[in-house]
Amino acid sequence: MIELYTAGTANGQKVSIMLEECGLPYNPHIVNFAAGEHLSPPFITLNPAGKIPAIVDPEGPNGEPFALSQTLAIVLYLAEKSGKFVPKDIWERAEAYRYMSLVASDISGAFTGLFVFTHMHPQSTTQVVDHFQAQAARNLRVLDKRLGDSPFLAGNAYSVADILAYPVAASSVKGLPEQLGPYPNLRRWSEEIAERPGVKRGMAVGAP
Repeated sequence: MIELYTAGTANGQKVSIMLEECGLPYNPHIVNFAAGEHLSPPFITLNPAGKIPAIVDPEGPNGEPFALSQTLAIVLYLAEKSGKFVPKDIWERAEAYRYMSLVASDISGAFTGLFVFTHMHPQSTTQVVDHFQAQAARNLRVLDKRLGDSPFLAGNAYSVADILAYPVAASSVKGLPEQLGPYPNLRRWSEEIAERPGVKRGMAVGAP
C-alpha cells in the first residue's frame, strides 16, 4: 500500500485524485503545516524541500521501497505504475505533457504567488497581487481555449493532464475575484470531471 503524505491543497489533491483514479491502494497521512511537520526530520527524508505531496511506495522499481516527491513526478510515476491515463497516441501524449507542464510551472507558480501575497503577506502592494492574478488569468485562458477545441486537454480522452489540472479549477481559482466565470470551456470541463467518483474521493482527502 502506498503511503501518501499530503494536505488539503490543490497540489495534494492532484495526487490523491490520481491514486483514486488508478485504483491504487494508499494510506493518507495529513501533514500539519501549522505544527511544522513538513520541516520535521522524518518528513525531510521524504522531501528535502519540505513540501507536500510525497509518497512512499513499498513496491517501487525492482520491488524495493521508493520515496518520491514533486507533484508532476508523482502523477507520472503512478501513471506508469498503473498503466492508466497516458495516451497511447504520440500526438495526444505530447499534448498531455504540454498541459501538465503548463499547470506544474506557470499556473501553479501564479497561484502560489497569489497565496503568498494575499494570505501570508497581506501588507503587500496591490501591484504584486495584480501581477499574479494577471499571470493566473493568462494561463487559464490557455486552458479555456484548448478546451474549446477539445473535450479534454490531451484530446478526446481523459488523461493525466486533466487529473493534474482539475484541482486548479476546483480549488486554486477560489482566490480569483471571478473564479471560473470568464472561462466557459474550463467551467464545462471542470463540472464534468467533478462528477467522476475517483475525483470526488480524491478531493475529500485532507479536506477540512
